[in-house]
Amino acid sequence: MNPTPMQVIIGDMFGVGRRVQLDCLTGAVTPVSVDSKASGNFHIEAGHVYALYAQGGVLYVQCDALRWPVGAPELTMGYGHDLEQQTTSFVLAGHRIVYPAWWANDPAFEPLIPERDEGEDYCAYLVSVWRQPGLQRSLCDAWSTPSGC
Repeated sequence: MNPTPMQVIIGDMFGVGRRVQLDCLTGAVTPVSVDSKASGNFHIEAGHVYALYAQGGVLYVQCDALRWPVGAPELTMGYGHDLEQQTTSFVLAGHRIVYPAWWANDPAFEPLIPERDEGEDYCAYLVSVWRQPGLQRSLCDAWSTPSGC
């Protein structure tokens, strides 16, 4: 399947081998062949489709139908946990969601031990990429394709 100029193929960050086609205008995802080359990744959290992908030499972050260049100076992100409520708060460009923390059902979780947020929670991964311009460039180079959004 070849994406149109307003679509991009991305892989599920936590679904081994799962690929979808993201409609960049609506944020809707449609399953595609695992053989399709991915230009980024995605995850669905609290009912929202979050995606990180490259197009035309630019790395984008998208939530549903809204998208921003990751390096845009006006883009802000925030991430944190409420240990008592066992929830995580994620803010992307002023849009905030609260959802159960990845460790909420882990009886072995110790809050004083360094967390594994980036590997367990897609929103933490997005914040990590946003904070690291070198990583942004590497991902954009690895994912860049002649087609996409």
